[in-house]
Amino acid sequence: MSTMESLLNTVPGGKGAARADSAGNVIEYSGPIDAETVCAVAAMSMNTLDEVGALLGLGSAKGWSIVSDKRAMYVHRRADELIVVEAQATKTPETVLKKIGQAV
Repeated sequence: MSTMESLLNTVPGGKGAARADSAGNVIEYSGPIDAETVCAVAAMSMNTLDEVGALLGLGSAKGWSIVSDKRAMYVHRRADELIVVEAQATKTPETVLKKIGQAV
């Protein structure tokens, strides 16, 4: 079982997971997701979130989520890579981000 497949087992309603470098280039993925698109979105949003963090004096973002009524995208940031998980939306995205951080 790959790292991405085992990660999907820890996220409730996990549809797909991908690992990318900090520029958004896909390294590996699992599940029926558009890995290129979700990794590109995660990489593009990283700079904006870092700017917001700097303005607020919080530093760089380690994780974030984009949640709609039907789906959610969870991003966990490591030193040189991004872990992106697409799943069903939940009421507690912070809990899902914590599970992803513990799993990776």
